[in-house]
Amino acid sequence: MSHKVAALGRVIDKFGACLGHLTSLTEDPTVKSVDKQKIKGYVTKWQDSKILFGCAFFYDVLKPCSILSKCLQDEELNRVDAIEAILKTNKSVSQLKLSSLDDLPSVKKVKSRIQKAQGETTYLGAPLANYEQGITFITTHKDQIIESVLSCLKSRIKIQHPDLLTDALILLATQGWEKSEDSLGDVALGNLCDRFRIPLEKAGLCIAVMQEEWRDMLEYARLYLNIVQEPNRVIWWKPFNASCSSKWSNVLGLIELLFCLPLANGHVEHMFSSLKLIKSEKRCSLSEDHLDDLLRIVIDGLFVSGMQRKPYNYGGSKQRRNVGDHRKPPTKIQQSESESDTSEQELITDQWENFVAD
Repeated sequence: MSHKVAALGRVIDKFGACLGHLTSLTEDPTVKSVDKQKIKGYVTKWQDSKILFGCAFFYDVLKPCSILSKCLQDEELNRVDAIEAILKTNKSVSQLKLSSLDDLPSVKKVKSRIQKAQGETTYLGAPLANYEQGITFITTHKDQIIESVLSCLKSRIKIQHPDLLTDALILLATQGWEKSEDSLGDVALGNLCDRFRIPLEKAGLCIAVMQEEWRDMLEYARLYLNIVQEPNRVIWWKPFNASCSSKWSNVLGLIELLFCLPLANGHVEHMFSSLKLIKSEKRCSLSEDHLDDLLRIVIDGLFVSGMQRKPYNYGGSKQRRNVGDHRKPPTKIQQSESESDTSEQELITDQWENFVAD
């Protein structure tokens, strides 16, 4: 997503240079006539102002989505930052429906660079056609395009309820605990308990005492934890591992549930992408078990710490065989014969030494 948005930005900034280069190729004698006709078609198409205004409009619409995409693609996903990014993106894209076309920054920048002289419209030195029609087209389809982007965003995000994300963020975000009131999170806690009542009760948690435990844990964090400077992961690690964590067992169970909520389907898409790379055309005969093992290694990594490395001992011999030695290892009969020959030699040697001594 970020690469596409960056490409749109380059088109907006280098529009005149790109069209000038394509126009020069149509007059280059080294270019084939077939390719010249294709390039002339591209030049005619890109000179339509609908293309330019479309790039500017989509740049403003997709810019918040690209920031969210980067946030969700981190290897160590921070749930609090991810929820906050989802809410900001949803709010930013929704506000575009209330804004006029002239209020969008990229569209406004494009309009400021357009020059009209002697009945011709140019942008960065490149001629534009159908100026008024291009603006009318984008203005007419603006709300429809934004609604499509919002629906696509909700389909890519597994949690499609902004109220649920807002309540979860109020509880999980530790940065605002110090200056907040004592009633912080009471409403959000009640909403979450009502929503997850069935799984919480099946886990043996008492919903009636959660509000009291929440306020007690909040007071503990304000007194003994460095809420301002430490990140939220460290702040949440301490209540879970504190000596008095048993007092907050019910509310910590709810917090653990919130940290386990899936936020996006990026992990699933990563698995499908890895599957295509593993099972290529040259490896189409892999069995399902072998393919599953390879996919687990690629996704989760190989845990080599638990493996025991032992030297390879061929045939019970302590000496390593040479690489070029293709002889078979000695059999048990050959080993017994060699051992008997050695014992006979030792016996003869002992008899000779006794004879010399006498």
